[in-house]
Amino acid sequence: MTRRDPDRPTLRAAGEVDSETTRARCPLPPFPDGWWVVGLSSDLPPGKLIERRWMGRLIVAWRDHKGTVCVADVYCPHMGARLSPSAGGRILFDRLRCPFHGFEFDASGACVRTPNAPAPSSCRLGTYRVHETAGFVFAYFGTGSRIPDWEPPAVDVGGWTPIKVSRIKVRTHPQDIAENSVDINHLWQVHGWENGRQSSRARTDGRYYTAAFSYTGHPNMPGMSRVPYEAAPVVHVWGLGFVYTESDADAFGARVRTWFLASPVDGDYFEAYVAVQVRGTPRRPGRFPALDASIAGLRDRVARWVIAYEAVKEFRKDVAIWNHRRYEASPALVATDGQLHKFRQYCRQFYPSLAAEGLEDDAAA
Repeated sequence: MTRRDPDRPTLRAAGEVDSETTRARCPLPPFPDGWWVVGLSSDLPPGKLIERRWMGRLIVAWRDHKGTVCVADVYCPHMGARLSPSAGGRILFDRLRCPFHGFEFDASGACVRTPNAPAPSSCRLGTYRVHETAGFVFAYFGTGSRIPDWEPPAVDVGGWTPIKVSRIKVRTHPQDIAENSVDINHLWQVHGWENGRQSSRARTDGRYYTAAFSYTGHPNMPGMSRVPYEAAPVVHVWGLGFVYTESDADAFGARVRTWFLASPVDGDYFEAYVAVQVRGTPRRPGRFPALDASIAGLRDRVARWVIAYEAVKEFRKDVAIWNHRRYEASPALVATDGQLHKFRQYCRQFYPSLAAEGLEDDAAA
Protein backbone atom coordinates (compact mmCIF):
# COMPACT_ATOMS: atom_id res chain seq x y z
CA MET A 1 0.00 0.00 0.00
CA THR A 2 1.30 3.47 -0.85
CA ARG A 3 2.11 5.62 2.18
CA ARG A 4 0.07 8.73 2.58
CA ASP A 5 2.18 11.79 1.92
CA PRO A 6 1.86 14.26 4.84
CA ASP A 7 3.09 17.07 2.58
CA ARG A 8 0.41 16.52 -0.07
CA PRO A 9 -1.94 19.51 0.11
CA THR A 10 -5.52 18.82 1.13
CA LEU A 11 -7.84 20.36 -1.43
CA ARG A 12 -10.99 22.01 -0.16
CA ALA A 13 -13.92 23.06 -2.28
CA ALA A 14 -13.48 26.68 -3.28
CA GLY A 15 -16.48 28.88 -2.58
CA GLU A 16 -15.39 31.39 -5.18
CA VAL A 17 -15.09 30.83 -8.92
CA ASP A 18 -13.04 32.46 -11.64
CA SER A 19 -14.35 35.69 -13.10
CA GLU A 20 -13.51 34.19 -16.51
CA THR A 21 -16.57 32.42 -17.92
CA THR A 22 -16.69 28.75 -18.79
CA ARG A 23 -16.96 29.61 -22.49
CA ALA A 24 -13.74 31.63 -22.22
CA ARG A 25 -11.99 28.64 -20.62
CA CYS A 26 -13.47 25.87 -22.77
CA PRO A 27 -13.93 25.91 -26.58
CA LEU A 28 -16.33 22.93 -26.63
CA PRO A 29 -19.97 23.64 -27.58
CA PRO A 30 -21.70 24.30 -24.24
CA PHE A 31 -24.69 21.99 -24.79
CA PRO A 32 -23.75 18.52 -26.05
CA ASP A 33 -26.43 16.31 -27.56
CA GLY A 34 -27.87 13.73 -25.20
CA TRP A 35 -30.13 13.02 -22.25
CA TRP A 36 -29.86 15.56 -19.44
CA VAL A 37 -31.55 15.54 -16.07
CA VAL A 38 -34.42 17.98 -15.64
CA GLY A 39 -35.23 17.08 -12.05
CA LEU A 40 -36.19 14.33 -9.67
CA SER A 41 -39.31 12.26 -10.08
CA SER A 42 -40.29 13.52 -6.62
CA ASP A 43 -40.15 17.11 -7.96
CA LEU A 44 -43.12 16.28 -10.18
CA PRO A 45 -46.13 14.95 -8.30
CA PRO A 46 -49.28 14.99 -10.47
CA GLY A 47 -50.61 18.50 -10.95
CA LYS A 48 -47.43 20.39 -9.99
CA LEU A 49 -45.87 22.75 -12.54
CA ILE A 50 -42.14 23.53 -12.29
CA GLU A 51 -39.89 25.86 -14.25
CA ARG A 52 -36.20 25.32 -15.02
CA ARG A 53 -33.43 27.10 -16.88
CA TRP A 54 -31.98 24.16 -18.79
CA MET A 55 -29.62 23.92 -21.77
CA GLY A 56 -29.62 27.69 -22.15
CA ARG A 57 -33.41 28.03 -22.31
CA LEU A 58 -36.43 28.16 -20.05
CA ILE A 59 -38.63 25.08 -19.80
CA VAL A 60 -41.64 23.95 -17.79
CA ALA A 61 -42.49 20.42 -16.71
CA TRP A 62 -45.44 18.65 -15.13
CA ARG A 63 -46.94 15.19 -14.69
CA ASP A 64 -50.55 14.20 -15.32
CA HIS A 65 -52.47 11.67 -13.22
CA LYS A 66 -51.65 8.88 -15.68
CA GLY A 67 -47.97 9.40 -14.86
CA THR A 68 -46.98 11.02 -18.17
CA VAL A 69 -44.36 13.76 -17.79
CA CYS A 70 -44.29 16.70 -20.19
CA VAL A 71 -41.17 18.85 -20.60
CA ALA A 72 -41.84 21.84 -22.83
CA ASP A 73 -40.63 25.29 -23.85
CA VAL A 74 -41.86 28.00 -21.54
CA TYR A 75 -43.67 30.18 -24.10
CA CYS A 76 -47.20 29.65 -25.40
CA PRO A 77 -47.27 29.08 -29.20
CA HIS A 78 -50.50 31.12 -29.46
CA MET A 79 -49.35 34.61 -28.48
CA GLY A 80 -46.07 34.02 -26.65
CA ALA A 81 -47.17 34.27 -23.02
CA ARG A 82 -44.83 32.78 -20.46
CA LEU A 83 -46.33 29.58 -19.04
CA SER A 84 -44.25 29.27 -15.88
CA PRO A 85 -45.97 29.24 -12.47
CA SER A 86 -44.27 32.55 -11.57
CA ALA A 87 -46.03 34.15 -14.58
CA GLY A 88 -49.45 32.64 -13.88
CA GLY A 89 -49.25 29.29 -15.66
CA ARG A 90 -51.02 26.48 -13.81
CA ILE A 91 -52.16 22.89 -14.17
CA LEU A 92 -55.92 22.39 -14.39
CA PHE A 93 -57.30 18.84 -14.77
CA ASP A 94 -53.92 17.56 -16.04
CA ARG A 95 -53.65 20.37 -18.59
CA LEU A 96 -51.33 23.37 -18.66
CA ARG A 97 -53.38 26.55 -18.86
CA CYS A 98 -51.95 29.71 -20.39
CA PRO A 99 -52.49 32.80 -18.19
CA PHE A 100 -52.96 35.10 -21.21
CA HIS A 101 -55.81 33.63 -23.27
CA GLY A 102 -56.66 30.43 -21.40
CA PHE A 103 -55.43 27.96 -24.02
CA GLU A 104 -54.96 24.50 -22.47
CA PHE A 105 -52.31 21.92 -23.40
CA ASP A 106 -52.19 18.23 -22.51
CA ALA A 107 -49.07 16.22 -21.63
CA SER A 108 -48.40 15.49 -25.31
CA GLY A 109 -48.05 19.24 -25.95
CA ALA A 110 -51.25 19.50 -28.00
CA CYS A 111 -53.67 22.36 -27.47
CA VAL A 112 -56.91 20.60 -26.49
CA ARG A 113 -59.13 23.50 -25.41
CA THR A 114 -59.60 27.25 -25.79
CA PRO A 115 -62.28 29.33 -24.05
CA ASN A 116 -63.94 30.71 -27.18
CA ALA A 117 -63.11 28.58 -30.23
CA PRO A 118 -62.12 25.06 -31.29
CA ALA A 119 -58.53 24.22 -30.41
CA PRO A 120 -56.29 24.77 -33.48
CA SER A 121 -54.44 21.60 -34.46
CA SER A 122 -51.35 23.62 -35.37
CA CYS A 123 -51.05 25.04 -31.85
CA ARG A 124 -48.59 22.79 -30.02
CA LEU A 125 -46.00 23.30 -27.32
CA GLY A 126 -42.39 22.69 -28.22
CA THR A 127 -41.81 19.51 -26.22
CA TYR A 128 -38.80 17.33 -25.42
CA ARG A 129 -38.63 13.54 -25.29
CA VAL A 130 -38.62 12.29 -21.70
CA HIS A 131 -36.89 9.30 -20.10
CA GLU A 132 -37.65 8.56 -16.45
CA THR A 133 -35.66 6.03 -14.46
CA ALA A 134 -34.30 5.42 -10.94
CA GLY A 135 -35.99 8.53 -9.55
CA PHE A 136 -34.74 10.96 -12.22
CA VAL A 137 -36.48 12.71 -15.10
CA PHE A 138 -34.27 13.19 -18.16
CA ALA A 139 -35.08 15.06 -21.36
CA TYR A 140 -33.33 14.84 -24.70
CA PHE A 141 -31.48 17.80 -26.17
CA GLY A 142 -30.30 17.51 -29.74
CA THR A 143 -28.67 19.99 -32.08
CA GLY A 144 -31.27 20.76 -34.72
CA SER A 145 -33.68 18.04 -33.58
CA ARG A 146 -35.64 17.04 -30.49
CA ILE A 147 -36.14 13.49 -31.74
CA PRO A 148 -33.44 11.15 -30.40
CA ASP A 149 -32.17 8.13 -32.29
CA TRP A 150 -31.14 6.44 -29.04
CA GLU A 151 -32.23 6.14 -25.42
CA PRO A 152 -30.39 5.20 -22.22
CA PRO A 153 -31.53 2.07 -20.38
CA ALA A 154 -34.18 1.87 -17.71
CA VAL A 155 -32.02 1.23 -14.66
CA ASP A 156 -33.12 -1.59 -12.37
CA VAL A 157 -34.25 -0.32 -8.95
CA GLY A 158 -35.55 -3.59 -7.51
CA GLY A 159 -34.28 -3.94 -3.95
CA TRP A 160 -32.49 -0.59 -4.04
CA THR A 161 -33.14 2.22 -1.56
CA PRO A 162 -34.57 5.50 -2.87
CA ILE A 163 -31.90 7.93 -4.03
CA LYS A 164 -30.34 10.39 -1.60
CA VAL A 165 -29.49 13.49 -3.61
CA SER A 166 -27.36 16.61 -3.23
CA ARG A 167 -27.43 19.40 -5.81
CA ILE A 168 -24.30 21.50 -6.28
CA LYS A 169 -23.74 24.50 -8.54
CA VAL A 170 -20.60 24.14 -10.69
CA ARG A 171 -18.95 26.56 -13.10
CA THR A 172 -17.39 24.42 -15.80
CA HIS A 173 -18.27 22.48 -18.92
CA PRO A 174 -20.57 19.48 -18.36
CA GLN A 175 -18.08 17.11 -20.04
CA ASP A 176 -15.88 17.47 -16.95
CA ILE A 177 -18.26 15.55 -14.72
CA ALA A 178 -18.26 12.54 -17.06
CA GLU A 179 -14.56 12.77 -17.91
CA ASN A 180 -13.66 12.82 -14.24
CA SER A 181 -15.11 9.32 -13.83
CA VAL A 182 -12.37 7.86 -16.04
CA ASP A 183 -9.45 10.04 -14.92
CA ILE A 184 -7.45 7.61 -12.76
CA ASN A 185 -4.45 9.88 -12.28
CA HIS A 186 -6.27 12.47 -10.19
CA LEU A 187 -7.39 9.97 -7.52
CA TRP A 188 -4.31 10.42 -5.33
CA GLN A 189 -3.62 14.10 -5.84
CA VAL A 190 -7.20 15.34 -5.37
CA HIS A 191 -8.81 12.64 -3.22
CA GLY A 192 -5.88 11.03 -1.43
CA TRP A 193 -6.94 7.58 -2.68
CA GLU A 194 -4.07 5.12 -2.91
CA ASN A 195 -3.23 2.43 -5.44
CA GLY A 196 -5.55 3.85 -8.10
CA ARG A 197 -5.48 1.65 -11.17
CA GLN A 198 -7.52 0.64 -14.17
CA SER A 199 -8.82 -2.86 -13.45
CA SER A 200 -10.26 -3.44 -16.93
CA ARG A 201 -9.88 -1.69 -20.25
CA ALA A 202 -12.51 0.80 -21.28
CA ARG A 203 -15.13 -0.46 -23.71
CA THR A 204 -17.40 1.51 -26.02
CA ASP A 205 -20.54 0.34 -27.76
CA GLY A 206 -22.11 3.17 -29.72
CA ARG A 207 -23.47 5.62 -27.15
CA TYR A 208 -22.33 3.49 -24.22
CA TYR A 209 -18.95 3.69 -22.48
CA THR A 210 -17.83 1.60 -19.53
CA ALA A 211 -14.63 1.17 -17.55
CA ALA A 212 -13.57 -0.25 -14.19
CA PHE A 213 -10.94 0.85 -11.71
CA SER A 214 -9.96 0.26 -8.10
CA TYR A 215 -8.33 2.17 -5.26
CA THR A 216 -7.80 2.27 -1.50
CA GLY A 217 -9.69 5.12 0.16
CA HIS A 218 -9.97 6.67 3.60
CA PRO A 219 -13.30 7.94 4.97
CA ASN A 220 -13.96 11.62 5.59
CA MET A 221 -16.07 10.76 8.64
CA PRO A 222 -14.61 12.21 11.89
CA GLY A 223 -12.40 9.68 13.65
CA MET A 224 -12.35 7.26 10.71
CA SER A 225 -9.71 8.76 8.42
CA ARG A 226 -7.17 6.08 9.34
CA VAL A 227 -9.52 3.21 8.48
CA PRO A 228 -8.78 2.15 4.87
CA TYR A 229 -11.36 0.61 2.57
CA GLU A 230 -11.06 -1.01 -0.83
CA ALA A 231 -13.29 0.14 -3.70
CA ALA A 232 -13.67 -1.20 -7.23
CA PRO A 233 -16.30 0.85 -9.05
CA VAL A 234 -17.53 0.18 -12.57
CA VAL A 235 -18.41 3.33 -14.53
CA HIS A 236 -21.45 3.39 -16.83
CA VAL A 237 -21.78 6.32 -19.24
CA TRP A 238 -24.68 6.80 -21.67
CA GLY A 239 -23.86 10.18 -23.14
CA LEU A 240 -22.35 12.97 -21.08
CA GLY A 241 -25.51 13.53 -19.02
CA PHE A 242 -26.17 9.97 -17.84
CA VAL A 243 -23.32 8.71 -15.64
CA TYR A 244 -23.28 6.35 -12.68
CA THR A 245 -20.93 3.93 -10.95
CA GLU A 246 -21.61 0.66 -9.15
CA SER A 247 -19.41 -0.96 -6.52
CA ASP A 248 -19.54 -3.10 -3.39
CA ALA A 249 -19.40 -1.62 0.11
CA ASP A 250 -18.16 -4.64 2.05
CA ALA A 251 -18.29 -2.83 5.40
CA PHE A 252 -22.07 -2.57 5.01
CA GLY A 253 -22.65 -5.79 3.09
CA ALA A 254 -24.22 -3.72 0.32
CA ARG A 255 -24.03 -2.81 -3.33
CA VAL A 256 -23.73 0.94 -4.02
CA ARG A 257 -24.83 2.94 -7.04
CA THR A 258 -23.61 6.54 -7.22
CA TRP A 259 -24.99 8.97 -9.82
CA PHE A 260 -23.04 11.97 -11.14
CA LEU A 261 -25.37 14.01 -13.35
CA ALA A 262 -24.97 17.44 -14.91
CA SER A 263 -27.94 19.64 -15.69
CA PRO A 264 -26.51 22.47 -17.87
CA VAL A 265 -28.06 25.83 -17.05
CA ASP A 266 -26.77 28.63 -19.26
CA GLY A 267 -23.47 27.64 -20.86
CA ASP A 268 -21.55 28.92 -17.85
CA TYR A 269 -22.90 26.90 -14.91
CA PHE A 270 -24.49 23.52 -14.48
CA GLU A 271 -26.33 22.02 -11.54
CA ALA A 272 -24.72 18.75 -10.46
CA TYR A 273 -26.81 15.95 -8.98
CA VAL A 274 -24.76 13.63 -6.74
CA ALA A 275 -26.99 10.76 -5.67
CA VAL A 276 -26.55 7.43 -3.90
CA GLN A 277 -28.63 4.25 -3.84
CA VAL A 278 -27.86 1.14 -1.78
CA ARG A 279 -28.98 -2.46 -2.09
CA GLY A 280 -28.20 -4.82 0.77
CA THR A 281 -26.60 -8.17 0.02
CA PRO A 282 -29.17 -10.97 0.55
CA ARG A 283 -28.61 -12.93 3.75
CA ARG A 284 -29.95 -16.21 5.01
CA PRO A 285 -33.25 -15.64 6.86
CA GLY A 286 -33.17 -16.07 10.63
CA ARG A 287 -35.81 -17.11 13.10
CA PHE A 288 -37.50 -13.71 13.00
CA PRO A 289 -37.89 -12.60 9.37
CA ALA A 290 -39.71 -9.34 10.19
CA LEU A 291 -36.94 -8.30 12.59
CA ASP A 292 -34.28 -9.32 10.06
CA ALA A 293 -35.95 -7.20 7.39
CA SER A 294 -36.18 -4.23 9.75
CA ILE A 295 -32.51 -4.46 10.70
CA ALA A 296 -31.49 -4.85 7.04
CA GLY A 297 -33.56 -1.80 6.09
CA LEU A 298 -31.93 0.27 8.84
CA ARG A 299 -28.49 -0.94 7.76
CA ASP A 300 -29.15 0.10 4.16
CA ARG A 301 -30.42 3.55 5.20
CA VAL A 302 -27.36 4.14 7.39
CA ALA A 303 -25.09 2.96 4.56
CA ARG A 304 -26.80 5.28 2.11
CA TRP A 305 -26.36 8.27 4.45
CA VAL A 306 -22.68 7.57 5.16
CA ILE A 307 -21.81 6.86 1.51
CA ALA A 308 -23.72 9.93 0.31
CA TYR A 309 -21.79 12.07 2.80
CA GLU A 310 -18.52 10.66 1.45
CA ALA A 311 -19.56 11.10 -2.19
CA VAL A 312 -20.48 14.77 -1.75
CA LYS A 313 -17.35 15.50 0.27
CA GLU A 314 -15.15 14.03 -2.46
CA PHE A 315 -17.16 15.62 -5.27
CA ARG A 316 -16.61 19.07 -3.79
CA LYS A 317 -12.87 18.50 -4.08
CA ASP A 318 -13.35 18.05 -7.82
CA VAL A 319 -15.48 21.18 -7.95
CA ALA A 320 -12.58 23.14 -6.45
CA ILE A 321 -10.57 22.19 -9.55
CA TRP A 322 -13.33 22.53 -12.14
CA ASN A 323 -14.34 26.05 -11.11
CA HIS A 324 -10.91 27.29 -12.25
CA ARG A 325 -9.98 24.77 -14.94
CA ARG A 326 -9.12 25.56 -18.55
CA TYR A 327 -9.94 22.86 -21.07
CA GLU A 328 -6.79 21.66 -22.84
CA ALA A 329 -7.75 20.68 -26.37
CA SER A 330 -4.34 19.03 -26.91
CA PRO A 331 -3.24 17.87 -23.46
CA ALA A 332 0.31 16.69 -22.81
CA LEU A 333 -0.75 13.17 -21.90
CA VAL A 334 1.39 10.60 -20.08
CA ALA A 335 1.24 6.85 -20.59
CA THR A 336 -1.32 6.29 -17.83
CA ASP A 337 -3.70 8.85 -19.40
CA GLY A 338 -4.49 6.43 -22.24
CA GLN A 339 -8.10 5.93 -21.18
CA LEU A 340 -8.69 9.69 -21.27
CA HIS A 341 -7.74 9.66 -24.94
CA LYS A 342 -10.29 6.92 -25.61
CA PHE A 343 -12.98 8.73 -23.64
CA ARG A 344 -12.54 11.93 -25.62
CA GLN A 345 -12.89 9.95 -28.82
CA TYR A 346 -16.19 8.65 -27.45
CA CYS A 347 -17.32 12.17 -26.53
CA ARG A 348 -16.97 13.61 -30.02
CA GLN A 349 -20.19 11.97 -31.22
CA PHE A 350 -22.19 14.29 -28.96
CA TYR A 351 -20.87 17.45 -30.68
CA PRO A 352 -22.26 17.45 -34.25
CA SER A 353 -20.88 20.94 -34.85
CA LEU A 354 -17.36 20.18 -33.59
CA ALA A 355 -15.79 19.47 -36.97
CA ALA A 356 -17.64 22.33 -38.64
CA GLU A 357 -16.30 24.79 -36.08
CA GLY A 358 -12.77 23.57 -36.64
CA LEU A 359 -12.23 22.50 -33.06
CA GLU A 360 -9.59 19.83 -32.54
CA ASP A 361 -8.57 17.84 -29.47
CA ASP A 362 -6.45 14.83 -28.63
CA ALA A 363 -9.21 12.52 -29.88
CA ALA A 364 -8.43 13.59 -33.44
CA ALA A 365 -4.81 12.51 -33.11
